[in-house]
Amino acid sequence: MSQDGVSPASYSFWEDFYASGRGTQPYEWYVSLHDFRAALAACGALGPHTQRVLQIGCGNSLLAEQLIVDPDLPQDATIDNIDVCDNAIEQMNIRKEEHIVVHDQPRVHYATMDAMATTYDDGYFDLIIDKGTVDALLSTLSLETGDNMNVKKVMKETFRILGGGGGAAARAGWFIIVSRNSESTIMPYLYNDPDEDGY
Repeated sequence: MSQDGVSPASYSFWEDFYASGRGTQPYEWYVSLHDFRAALAACGALGPHTQRVLQIGCGNSLLAEQLIVDPDLPQDATIDNIDVCDNAIEQMNIRKEEHIVVHDQPRVHYATMDAMATTYDDGYFDLIIDKGTVDALLSTLSLETGDNMNVKKVMKETFRILGGGGGAAARAGWFIIVSRNSESTIMPYLYNDPDEDGY
């Protein structure tokens, strides 16, 4: 997917997308919560230890709206959602007031923020979910060689803010990536040299 030679890896692509008619209605990239909830539960990512959840590159996904009422998520858990596009975040903050029950609204946050450089503390989140953000950054209209610096920045930042949690089993936290790229494309970014890449 590209428009006039502008790749989905660029900020301007998504600002235009969410300002246009195509991006004014909620849209799920790849899957809804229903489609991968079983996988979240199976790996242990849902439960009493999951107090803080982050969705990166949230766009206008309804994931947080659906997850906040999930019976396996603690009733005091919070879900942060970030995106670089002001248009998308503005849409979702308006929707939150209209579609999330009042007592749950303080637990769901939408903020304009770059996943490559967030303002969160080290080890703040127990669960981080990406549905398509890494894929978008890989869509540079050039050959993928495993050296995409923006993807590496997202990975480094994710590992910085992931962790903490409640018991020994949860201490490392969970990073869930939903991607249409092959495992051979994604995995090199998950297992890098700490001395070279910083994570």
